[in-house]
Amino acid sequence: MIKLCSNKFDESLRKFVERKYIEDIDEDHLVFFVMFFVEKYCKSIYESVESKELGRPRLPAKNMLILIIYEYMIKMLTSGKIAEFTRTDSVFKLIMEEINVSRTSVSRYRDYYLEYYPEILSKTLLFAWEYNLTEFTCAAIDGTKVKACNSSFNYITKKDLRRLLIILKNKKYGKNEVKLLKNPAQKFYYNNNMTVEQKISFLEYAKVQMKEYGKKKIPLYDPDARWMLNKKNREEISYNIQTCVDTESQLIMSVYNSQNANDCFELPPTLQKAIENSPVKPVEVLADAGYNSEITFVFLNEENIEGYIYNSTQSRIDKGKRRTNPFSLDNVEVHYEDNYIQCFMAHPFFNKYTYIVTDKKKEEQGLPPDTKRIYVNTEACKECSLREECLSEKQHHKTYTIYGSTEKREMTIKMKTEEAQKVYSKRAPTVESPFGIFKQYYHIDVMFYTGQEKIENIFNLYATAYNLNKIYKKLINKLITEDDEYISFVKEKINKYS
Repeated sequence: MIKLCSNKFDESLRKFVERKYIEDIDEDHLVFFVMFFVEKYCKSIYESVESKELGRPRLPAKNMLILIIYEYMIKMLTSGKIAEFTRTDSVFKLIMEEINVSRTSVSRYRDYYLEYYPEILSKTLLFAWEYNLTEFTCAAIDGTKVKACNSSFNYITKKDLRRLLIILKNKKYGKNEVKLLKNPAQKFYYNNNMTVEQKISFLEYAKVQMKEYGKKKIPLYDPDARWMLNKKNREEISYNIQTCVDTESQLIMSVYNSQNANDCFELPPTLQKAIENSPVKPVEVLADAGYNSEITFVFLNEENIEGYIYNSTQSRIDKGKRRTNPFSLDNVEVHYEDNYIQCFMAHPFFNKYTYIVTDKKKEEQGLPPDTKRIYVNTEACKECSLREECLSEKQHHKTYTIYGSTEKREMTIKMKTEEAQKVYSKRAPTVESPFGIFKQYYHIDVMFYTGQEKIENIFNLYATAYNLNKIYKKLINKLITEDDEYISFVKEKINKYS
């Protein structure tokens, strides 16, 4: 049987596509699995879309949802190919009940279901839980930067934004005022695809974004995106995509699209979405040093979830990137229980000063204040043989300073134990796999959607396809041999369309 699941499609082979009968499709084929999932778990979703007045002759909402999920599961994302296969391939004919679909209809129904993709993702978790694939007890969180659909040169400054609003709202201003604008702002002004009202509305929204995030410039085509450093240390207009993944089954529990360049505030919203999506609340969560912050620990305490999070020093040591300077904190032994530090030369440095660092922003957010602890040993430094290498000309003795609230300190102590390190070792194999699949098959290095919410929704579709592929591989043999509901479902479909 010919399998048309490749990303590559040779136009010259189209006329040789075998027009198979429905009964030639194997019982363990992926298409029956997708149909079973949609009809069992997504009925309320496609009925909701069916009930909407979409303003044009509609296609069956259930069939289109099956088609959308199936195409993403087989990594065939081009609408033209999908439309062609609904005319030539029996698998696609089975999905659409031999209704021909146009390229624009495929794209249109992707957008119709856009707001429902997070809910569909939660249904995949319910599916896995009901079939005992996982208990969702432990989750791992990580993020990656995704370039937005906006060139780094296409941005509008605060000054140009004010001028544009004045020009558009007061039509008495003419071309001389427009010439004062920078090129991107001029192109925006002369854009004939937008009405004056749409331009004003867009600029007002961009103005709010500037004020809220304290920016002096904002991307012109995707004002929700932000400048972030990529892995090559270059600044790009991007989003910070966060995922929460179950460590047992490697299923994605939630997706969160953040506008923040760093991860220190992103664990609470990402984990909150996972709690809402999952049939059961996770008991443990794993995250790297980027999430080691007070807001994370406050959230974990409120939710009664056990966290396993390295600090920056522990993370560097774990990755084998310990700092080469022998006198840095990476190469000393910190004894938190006894409150002293053992330096490179085995001299003890005692906690001499302790301060509470006041921070108005943290106080407003209800976060605990940082504690600053200073460790010194002047007598040991006077007699140390490495005094000249360790100290600068102006220093009389070495000083070690450690910041962190009580919660941070407790987490650091816990992560030094072998038991905690063993649990934490599950993190990397769990969270890296989904991003690798997304970059290889869904080309997320550059997004072709704009808007924070829309990109988050489309990532939920990627996650749904990823989860269902995982569940299919683990369950299909059991379903076709032991599950009476699934066996009767497949037979009913074959008998109906054969």
